[in-house]
Amino acid sequence: MASGEVESWEPQPYTVIDIDDCLLDNPARVEEGMLGTGAQRKFRIGDVAYDRNNGLLYVLEHFADETKPVVHVWRVN
Repeated sequence: MASGEVESWEPQPYTVIDIDDCLLDNPARVEEGMLGTGAQRKFRIGDVAYDRNNGLLYVLEHFADETKPVVHVWRVN
């Protein structure tokens, strides 16, 4: 921001994690016409929560088990 390269309202993450390889990516191919596929898929993930006391990151993936969601959990160091 100080150098003018980023606007003050733009997100400024201090870290990034790529979870795409860990997602099941709608294996049953449910509602592909509505959801889309690949990078264009809507509703890939839902809510995300971080448990600071235990260092756990929870990510809800929609349509991972037929029409049911799956909760992925990672330990963050």
